[in-house]
Amino acid sequence: MVVHKIGGRQKVTKNNAKIKVKIPMENISIISRNNHKYVRYILNAIDGKWWDSITKKKKNINTIMIGTVCSDDESMMFPNDNYFATFGVDSFDDLDDPNLSFDDIMSFGSSYVLRYLSDTCGLTTALVETFGEELANRILALSFYSISEKTNVAQHFENWSFDHYTGLLKNFSDSTINVIYKEKITEELIDEFHKKWIIQWKTNCLKKLLPNKTIVYLDSTNITTSSPSIDNAEQGHAKKKDGFPQVNTAVLMSETTSHPLAMYQYRGAQIDNTSLIEIIKYSQEIGLKDCFFVADRGYHSANNVKELSKQKFAIMCSENNNATVDNILANIGIYFKVHNKVRGYDAYCIDYQSKSFYDSDLHVYVYVDSDTKHLEAKHLMEKVEKYEKFLLKKNKKEEWMESSYGKFFIFRDKEPNQKDRRNFSLERREETIQEELDKCGFFVVLSNDNEIDNAQMLSIMRHRAIIENGFRHWKTDFDMEKARIQSDEVMLSKTFIGFVSLIIKKDGLERLKSLLKNSTDNETFNSLLQALDKIKIQYKNERWSPRNRLTGKCQKIFKTLGIKEETILKYIKNIPLKPEWKTVLWFFHGKFMFYLIIFHLCYFPT
Repeated sequence: MVVHKIGGRQKVTKNNAKIKVKIPMENISIISRNNHKYVRYILNAIDGKWWDSITKKKKNINTIMIGTVCSDDESMMFPNDNYFATFGVDSFDDLDDPNLSFDDIMSFGSSYVLRYLSDTCGLTTALVETFGEELANRILALSFYSISEKTNVAQHFENWSFDHYTGLLKNFSDSTINVIYKEKITEELIDEFHKKWIIQWKTNCLKKLLPNKTIVYLDSTNITTSSPSIDNAEQGHAKKKDGFPQVNTAVLMSETTSHPLAMYQYRGAQIDNTSLIEIIKYSQEIGLKDCFFVADRGYHSANNVKELSKQKFAIMCSENNNATVDNILANIGIYFKVHNKVRGYDAYCIDYQSKSFYDSDLHVYVYVDSDTKHLEAKHLMEKVEKYEKFLLKKNKKEEWMESSYGKFFIFRDKEPNQKDRRNFSLERREETIQEELDKCGFFVVLSNDNEIDNAQMLSIMRHRAIIENGFRHWKTDFDMEKARIQSDEVMLSKTFIGFVSLIIKKDGLERLKSLLKNSTDNETFNSLLQALDKIKIQYKNERWSPRNRLTGKCQKIFKTLGIKEETILKYIKNIPLKPEWKTVLWFFHGKFMFYLIIFHLCYFPT
C-alpha cells in the first residue's frame, strides 16, 4: 500500500488531501455523485463477483464507502475512516514515513521560473555562499511560497509544498521553519548576505548595462505588530493609524535594474531623517560605494545635507522646515518663462548653484509640473472645504481649533442667536490659501553633483516610483504590512524572507515587462504564475516526467525569459529521485561496494 502523508496525527475525512492511497484492486466499484467519484468496497464478496451466474441475480452483499477518487490520478484515492477501520490501520503513526513528503503529481512551472530568476540574477549563489546549500534552498522555497500564496504566514507552507515543486529533496514542517526563523537567520548572516548579493548583482545585473552612475533609491516603510515582546516595536509615525507599535525597515533599491539591494531594520519611533546617515554608512560597509543616493523629503534636514557632502546625493526638500525653500516657492512664479521648459517633459525648471542651504555649495533644481500643480491644487481646496464643514458643525470654540486650523481660518467671537447657536464665526484666510495654491506643483531638489542636468534629475526623481511599487508588493503581495510575530529574531527573519521574495519578484517584473505591457487580458505577475502552475510533473516508473503539454501562455512566458523547451525537459529529467528510492539505491550500492572490497582483499591481497 502506497501512502503519501505529511503532518502528524489528525482526523481522517474523505476530503483530506494530505493522504493518498492506492485504490484496492479487488472487491471495489466506482460510483459518481455530484461530480465526484467514490470508491465502494464489497465486504462479503466471493472472488470479487457481484453477480450470481446460476440464479442470474445480484448477490446479497454489504458495501461501504472507503474514499474519494483523486481527480488528477484515478489509480489513487483519499481514504476516509471506513478505509482505516476495514484494513486494520488504527492510527496515522502506522502509516508514517518521513521520506514520503511529496505528491506523485506536482505543479512545476511557477517554482521552476522563480528558481530560474533567482539563479540567473545571482541571488541563489549569494544565499548558498552565506547560508549553505540546504538552508539556502529552504529560504528560497519559503520565498516561492510567499510570492505564490501572497502571505508571510508559514503555517500552510507544508500543505502548499506537498503538491508544488520547490527543488527540495525532503519537505519540512512548522517546527523546522520555527528553528530557521529563530536560530538560522541572524543579523550577522544577513549582513554577510548583503555583501555577497551586491557582488552578484554587480556581476550579473549591473554589468550588462554599465551605467555612468550607480543610482540607489532609499526609502523606508513600517511593519506593525501587536506583540509586546518585540524590543524594536515602538509607537511611530505610521501612515496607517491603527494604533499598533511598529518596526521600521529601510530598503535600498537600484534605479538602473530595479533590484532591491539591501534592507536595514531600526526602531519604530526613529524618524526617517535621523536614520539616513546610519543607513548610508551601512550601505558603504556592505559594498555600495561610489553610488549616487536619492532620498525623498522625509530625509531632508540640515545635518543630513552636511553629512552627505562626502557622498554624491540628491535629496528633495520640504518647505515646512526650511525658510530658504519657503522663500523660493513663495516668489518663484515670476521666474518661470517658456525658455525654462525641461527638455522632453511637460515641466519647467530653474537650476543654479547656491550656498544659501546650510553654507554648502549645492546645485538647486526648482521644478513645476502643470499636471501635478492642477492635481495638488484640487486636493488642497478639497482639504480646506473638509476642514470648514467639520468646524461649522461645532457650536463652541475651543483652544485646539486655532492651533490646528488657524493656518487656513480666522476665528471670531460672536453672540449666538436662536437660528445659529454657534458662539464663533469662521472666515477663510484667502491670502494664505492663495500662497499655498501658488506653491502647488513645485518641488525643490538639492544635489552636490553638478554634472546632472535638469532633465536627467527630473527623470531620476520620477523614476522613484519603483521603490514605492516595491513597498506595495512588500505589503500587499507578501502581507508584510502587519506581522503576527512574537520575537525580534522572527521579525528580522520574516522581513528577510520578504526581502528575498521582493528581489525575485522585481527581477521577474523587469524581465517580463514587455509581456505584461502588451497583454490584452490585464495580466499580472501572479496571474502568469497561476498559468505556469498548470504545468505539472509526475513521479512514474521511478523518475519524474512532464504530465501535460505547454499552453500558449506558458510558451510566451518561457520565450520572453529566453528559456528553451529542451532546457525545461532536461531539468525535469535531472530532478533527483524521491528520497525513499534514493535511500534504497544507496543501500544496494553500499552493499555492492562492501562485497567488492572483500572480494578484492581475498583474491588480490597484495
